[in-house]
Amino acid sequence: MTAAMVISGTIGWLVMVSGQPVLEVVFWRCVFGALALWLIGWRMGLLRLRGAGLPALSLAAAFLYALAALWVKQLTLTPHLIALIQVCVGIAMLAPFAHPAALAVQPLSAWASLLVLGVVNTGVMYVLLYGGIQKLPTALTGALSFIYPVVAILVDWAAFGHRLQWPQWIGVAAILAAAAGMRLGWSWPARGRGRPPRL
Repeated sequence: MTAAMVISGTIGWLVMVSGQPVLEVVFWRCVFGALALWLIGWRMGLLRLRGAGLPALSLAAAFLYALAALWVKQLTLTPHLIALIQVCVGIAMLAPFAHPAALAVQPLSAWASLLVLGVVNTGVMYVLLYGGIQKLPTALTGALSFIYPVVAILVDWAAFGHRLQWPQWIGVAAILAAAAGMRLGWSWPARGRGRPPRL
């Protein structure tokens, strides 16, 4: 889960480096992500539908990421298949808006950015993400999810020189402290109870 959130934090940088319109980026992310997920799942023998049930549920998770985190814990599908369904739905929805011919004349750096975005930041990241969600307690999953914005802020600072202000540094520290507290089981000190009144 931590690795998935760290990988997610580099998405914005890859989008900027690609120099492509947002719809194009998302479409190609789905295409390359689907290819990567199919290859990983096929190689590991994890794309079997037999006995999986394929519920109203996995397709809905593909559309609504926020609800997916809750539903994934209830599904018997492998993380690879859940992510593959999600990106295939994305391909179908975005295909009418894509312009492959326009991208064909773009520099190699644009293709490289989209390829990394699809294979690593989608294929590998979703396998790690959904695998973590299925195994971790909900509270810990929520806490670790905040690693993503911290990494995104740090990547933005390192790649583009955007300086963080002190409130942002406080937010980063608070997020990391919360994640550590959830992982290590920290708790607030118990308040001392006063003596019972004498009768």
